[in-house]
Amino acid sequence: MMNIDAKIGEPILYIIYGLFIAVCCFFIVRQDPKTIWYVPILCNAIGIYAAIDEPNFWISSLWMFICGGWVLSIIASVIGYYIGRRSVARQANTTK
Repeated sequence: MMNIDAKIGEPILYIIYGLFIAVCCFFIVRQDPKTIWYVPILCNAIGIYAAIDEPNFWISSLWMFICGGWVLSIIASVIGYYIGRRSVARQANTTK
């Protein structure tokens, strides 16, 4: 069994977690574009709580990965909003 060093393992897990949250934000907002106002906040609620409550959050270097995940989820939500809005408009035009 392979042993991964914690210095490498933690950032990799935070990157995977951030990408997973960003993909989820994209699909949720694409499905319902009105949710762009609260989906990134709800999906990142644990990280936001940790940033507020954890005293060592800003001291460690892992905050960069977590905040990078927040930025990715906002970008993915905006892209999902524009794609979802276009598909909703296209569906409205075909039903008329």
